[in-house]
Amino acid sequence: MMMPVMVMVLMWGLVISSRLLTNMLVQKFRGKNRGSLLLLALLSLFIGDAWAKEKPEDLTVFLAQVFGEPPRKPKMKYLSDIERERISDILSHSLSFRRVRYWRKSASSVWLLEEVGKHKPITAGFWLEKGIIKKVKVLAFRESRGWEIKYPYFLKQFNGVFLLENTVLSTKVDGISGATLSVRAMTKMARIALYLNQQVTLPQAPQI
Repeated sequence: MMMPVMVMVLMWGLVISSRLLTNMLVQKFRGKNRGSLLLLALLSLFIGDAWAKEKPEDLTVFLAQVFGEPPRKPKMKYLSDIERERISDILSHSLSFRRVRYWRKSASSVWLLEEVGKHKPITAGFWLEKGIIKKVKVLAFRESRGWEIKYPYFLKQFNGVFLLENTVLSTKVDGISGATLSVRAMTKMARIALYLNQQVTLPQAPQI
C-alpha cells in the first residue's frame, strides 16, 4: 500500500511545489499513521525542492530583446585588483570570480551577474543604456523565499537608475517584507553592473 502512494508523491513532486504538495499530503493522510505522514512529507519536500525551482529563462531571449538580433559571443571583463576590491566592498564579502560576462553594442550593454540571497545564488541580467539601467530581469531564482523580486512591480524600480559617487544608486530601492536578502542581492548586483559598465565605457554620469 505504501509503494503506490510513494509513486504518486514522486509524480506530483515533478509538477507542483513542495509546499502545496505537503499541504495536500497532510489533508489526505490526516489522522493516519504519523510515521507514514512524516515520511511522505519529507519525501515531498525533497522532491519538490529539487523540481519546483525555476529553470533559468533563456538568456538568448533577453539578449535578443535588447539588441534586436541573435547575440554574439559575450565579452569578458577581467577584473583588476582595484576593481575586485571595489566590488568586494559593494558585496561586503570577498569575490569568488575574476571575470564577468557582458554583451555590448553601441551604447547598449547587458551584464550577467550572480549573487547569493540567503543561501543560494540569484542570477540576473542588467540592460544598460548610456550608463543608465533600462531593464532588469531575474533569470534564475533558487531560494525558497523572496521570489517576489522576480516581478515587474519590484524590478521597475531599477529603471532609469544610474550611479552616483562611491557606487551609490541614484534612487533608493524599496524593500519587500520577507525578501530582504534577495532585495539586497539585487541592489548590490545593480551597483556592480553600473560600476563595471563605467570601467569599460567611461560614460559621463547624469547630473542631478
